[in-house]
Amino acid sequence: HPVTEGISGVNLPATQLQVVMGIPLENIPEIRGFYGKPDIYGKGKIDFLNEDYKDIDSHVIAARITAENPDEGFKPTSGSIERIKFQSTSNVWGYFSVGANGGIHEFADSQFGHLFAKGPTREQARRSLVLALKEIEVRGEIRTTVEYLVQLLETTAFKENTIDTAWLDGILKEKSVSIETPPHLVVTSAAILKAFQHVKTESESVKESFRKGQVSTSGIPGINSFDLEIAYLDTKYEFQVQLLSPEVYRFTLNGQSYDAVVTITAEGILLANFGGESHRIFGMDEPLGLRLTLDGVTILMPTIFDPSELRTDVTGKVVRYLQENGADVVNGEPYVEVEAMKMIMPVKASESGKIQHNLSPGTVISAGDLLATLALKDPSKVKKILPFEGEFDVAMTPHSFDNKETVTNTLAGYSFDPEATGVAALQDAKDMDSAAAIVVEAVDEFIRVETMFDSKLKDDVVRQMTKDNTDDLDIVIALNLAHQQLAMRSSLLISMLRQVEMFPEQFDVSFPNSLIDSLKSLTTLQDKNAYGEVSLAAENLIRQSMMPGFDDRIEKLRAELLTQDVDLGKLSRSETLSAGVNLLTYLFKDNDPTVRALAIEVYVRRVYRAHRIIDISVDDKDGRIECNWTFRFADVPEAQSVVRSGLLSVVSNISAIKDDMPKILNDCSSKYASGDTSAPVNVLHIVVEDYDTSSLEQIDTTFTNYEAELNKLGVRTVNLLVPVEKKDPMYYSFPQCDGYKENALRRNMRPTFHHLLELGRLDTNFNLVRIPAVSRNAQVYVGTEKARKPVRGGPPQVVFVRGVSHVPGLVSVPGANRALVQGLDELERAQANSKVNGQSSSRIFLHSLPELMDTTPEDLVVEFGKIMATMKSRLAKRLLKLRVDEVEVKVRVMSTDEEGKPVIQAVRLMASSMEGEWLKTSAYIERPDPVTGVAKEFCVIGGDAEVCVIDPYSSSNIIQTKRAIARRVGSTYAYDFLGLLEVGLIGEWDQHLESLVAMPNGADGPREMPTGIFSSQELVEGEDGSM
Repeated sequence: HPVTEGISGVNLPATQLQVVMGIPLENIPEIRGFYGKPDIYGKGKIDFLNEDYKDIDSHVIAARITAENPDEGFKPTSGSIERIKFQSTSNVWGYFSVGANGGIHEFADSQFGHLFAKGPTREQARRSLVLALKEIEVRGEIRTTVEYLVQLLETTAFKENTIDTAWLDGILKEKSVSIETPPHLVVTSAAILKAFQHVKTESESVKESFRKGQVSTSGIPGINSFDLEIAYLDTKYEFQVQLLSPEVYRFTLNGQSYDAVVTITAEGILLANFGGESHRIFGMDEPLGLRLTLDGVTILMPTIFDPSELRTDVTGKVVRYLQENGADVVNGEPYVEVEAMKMIMPVKASESGKIQHNLSPGTVISAGDLLATLALKDPSKVKKILPFEGEFDVAMTPHSFDNKETVTNTLAGYSFDPEATGVAALQDAKDMDSAAAIVVEAVDEFIRVETMFDSKLKDDVVRQMTKDNTDDLDIVIALNLAHQQLAMRSSLLISMLRQVEMFPEQFDVSFPNSLIDSLKSLTTLQDKNAYGEVSLAAENLIRQSMMPGFDDRIEKLRAELLTQDVDLGKLSRSETLSAGVNLLTYLFKDNDPTVRALAIEVYVRRVYRAHRIIDISVDDKDGRIECNWTFRFADVPEAQSVVRSGLLSVVSNISAIKDDMPKILNDCSSKYASGDTSAPVNVLHIVVEDYDTSSLEQIDTTFTNYEAELNKLGVRTVNLLVPVEKKDPMYYSFPQCDGYKENALRRNMRPTFHHLLELGRLDTNFNLVRIPAVSRNAQVYVGTEKARKPVRGGPPQVVFVRGVSHVPGLVSVPGANRALVQGLDELERAQANSKVNGQSSSRIFLHSLPELMDTTPEDLVVEFGKIMATMKSRLAKRLLKLRVDEVEVKVRVMSTDEEGKPVIQAVRLMASSMEGEWLKTSAYIERPDPVTGVAKEFCVIGGDAEVCVIDPYSSSNIIQTKRAIARRVGSTYAYDFLGLLEVGLIGEWDQHLESLVAMPNGADGPREMPTGIFSSQELVEGEDGSM
């Protein structure tokens, strides 16, 4: 009757009642309106046999909502209903015979709802009904026909109204209408639902134990990290699940990962965002499996049962078995009849075999009950559930956290890379205040948690937490989760504190009080076993903060320079900041001419400390301060060494260079030593007192105009130094090889850095782009291989970190650890640069300037092997993550030449993966070219015969190419597994040696790690098949 009323406007039941009451049909207002009478409340006669009613101007389509399963031939289902969501509109009206918290029992009719869609045309009524059906939400134990009706309404036959009474039977027979959902989307959604339920269940279990007075927290790690198995369509999917925050889940399947952001609505539906899409997920566990509702579509994911068990999927009662006990049953044929919702339905066997009845006729049954068992005819043909292999058809996209969120989640105990997080957190800080605020916030959060546990019994702490947070035990779980990840959180803080060390250099201001107060709070932690490393790092920074201000340090340096009998050579090699280059250049304009002269001499000695200065003098030339010196390469025997000359001239400003240049060149002509080589070996330094950026453009032309004169004087490089008040000076280099034009790659690089960092060796095979570095003594370059022909995917890329060290101890474990960690921090920052791709190789080079005494190259080789074993053990994860394929350390050993004169012996210690084995150590003595100072031979240390090689930085060999391919696909190159095995073995030895600390000497074996604990051998098949 709602269809009739929608078309005619006449309510049939109401009209029937009015007729029974004796009201004439022509006096009923709705009837008069239907026949187009203007006075619908009048009493005029209507000739029903001859008069026509008005034209029908609308269409109505009705849809029955039933508790039937369209996937199983519309079998009736029964059970409770939690919620029915439907809102009538002007176009669609509906009613339901049950409400929330109601249900449909097994003896009721399956229909429980009716929808009526009205429109001016059939198509508009159809569209309105489709929209209404898509908005319906029925949650409970029953199945409904809602999604199936949508599919029917969308068929071409229904749209074109070419259907007949046999249409639906044909569709059911051919199964031409079905609701298809991508299988991997179903699996992903089920995994999200199960993961969410796991977290909820495990959290509740822990909280229940707290309520009972128990203090065990062993169940907390299992809340955030667990394995999950989903079976669907005869395939088993084994996920590893990791929470990255309270709402972000990371699912890893066969080494591939994707992240899902999951929230729950007030109605209990999960809103999941993954792969760039949002989905609504709801599910209920039933006896036969998981009933998943995904974006309004219901999918049953059956539980894996024993194939010999025959179970019912309906609720009702057994009518009769169709075979006798022990009779044969064939797969797909009925074996029992059951009554459900006024219908007799056959249940079909899922396998073939001999049947054994489990129940008697008349027994009331529920879905999932065991009806019979089978002695399988052919157990080998039973369908097997196989693990998933292949490509998972869901976008493997990670969730993008901002740096602050990553720090917050790491401190909360969620698993992130603490080293990378610490570097990234401060990478975008623009000034000291913003950087300090980030560190203070992290330290305060660390302290907030750890002060609760510091030097206390954990059980007592948990008991008190439970008492204080009775109404919200999630707080207790969160605090314990954070504390359980103390090692990771400490690594994050230490990583951030390493960046803090660079703040004074980076921002040229001292630490704010808020940062110092925060650091002091770390030193108050009493448990040195748990917090010792963090506390020590904070103490070192506090001591650093007590360093005098810039003006005080300038005065101290002035006083040192004016000290009677001051040793300027020793002062230039000082490790203290008072001898820093930035302070020395500031004194170039001092009012005292003596201070100016001494500062310039110390500056020259400092910059050329890797060379041997023969003589040096500072004079006043017509109002210009001028420094002249001669020097040699310290690592070339004196008999072979070329004497070089340097001249430094101070001018008033950049504009004055052009006027003073003839005088400066004239002084060079008179001061430069006459060498025995035609190659340019001399250097010219010009210092300007006043900085004026507007005049810098003149410089290139100034020096190129004097190219002939500079070449004649054998000037290898012209260096321009521009002091900046209370900041680092600015440097500009104009090398002879570039025609005395500025080399942008060397800008703001100290004059000898290009040589000390051996950048010339990189130019041979790589196009270099310099990217920012934090440390003054480190530089980072992105090198792209120079390819003779186009390379698929682009030429290989290498990130070079190059640094010099003025501090001795690089060949000790603490010194090497500090230097290598700083290099890795620079690499972490470089990874965020858009110029660096995700498969680039990384190489670290460290040049230690202090001369080593009382040691030999052979001793260094042994010590370096031990150091690298320790470094690989401690830093393996970062070395592999940052794709470090080579670590070079160049050290300077004091020795004597054949004539007994002092000479520096350059020793290159290397750990390289270039030949395959991961970071295999080797060592070379360098033999530099007497003119260029660049090593021309590298002679292997050790072995019966001396072997020397010429080794510029080579481009990718076949091994590096294969390694890059493995990285590109997210795998590990075969040779690198050897490194992982070695690291694991070293770690075992470290643990063993630590366990022996408390034992008397001589007990239980050696007290140090033996050499050569790991070796490997590669077998190569020859052409004849032999190995």
